[in-house]
Amino acid sequence: MRTIVVGICLSTGLALAPSVHGTPLLVSYTTTGSTSNTVGNSIVESNGTETVTATAWDAVGTGAFTAAALDDYAGANYGLGVCTGAQVTSTCNAPYHEVNDSGQFDFVLFSFSQPASSVTIVINPVCDCSTNATYYVGTGSPSGETLLQLGTATNSNQTTGDTQRTITLSGLGGATSILFGASTSGDDNFFKIASVSVTEGTVPEPATFGVVGMALIGLGLIGRRRKSG
Repeated sequence: MRTIVVGICLSTGLALAPSVHGTPLLVSYTTTGSTSNTVGNSIVESNGTETVTATAWDAVGTGAFTAAALDDYAGANYGLGVCTGAQVTSTCNAPYHEVNDSGQFDFVLFSFSQPASSVTIVINPVCDCSTNATYYVGTGSPSGETLLQLGTATNSNQTTGDTQRTITLSGLGGATSILFGASTSGDDNFFKIASVSVTEGTVPEPATFGVVGMALIGLGLIGRRRKSG
């Protein structure tokens, strides 16, 4: 009976161990090019296992987020940009079709069909401006929410001006969304999002570690019984 119980603990522990896929899904936004200027649109990319859906959002000051238009500008130093609803009905030219914090806070929501353990985002400078960024993990859609209601933000500030930046978000613990945009702690930040790389994976709950520990103890008991036998 003891051997059977140990076997169950071992198999359960291994089944609950974290799953991480080594090959990330890389999505480039500098090669296709689409300028729909449609509020609430989305850009969807998939490799058959992971699907990344990008949508645009903006908030004015302390106001709530509303849907915006997402554009994919092809070419070197280009990428995803955001136009507000008001800009779409008038004009949305450079530099205001970039992710920026001039008059409002532009964000792009990346939603993942599978939990992610890490995400790498590459941003391109497109003018003589700063590329400081702010992001939120696991918020889901920000519709109707204010920046304050979204919770804790993380800032990523440039160290060298007018250069492409690679920002890696690790230890996400199985997040299914990243809300990424221009810095909410300053102004004069303008950039386009060149690419997103998503590595699937989850982090086990504390209880899982306990089960895995039981499995390891079980292995020790089996080894001890074999030696004594």
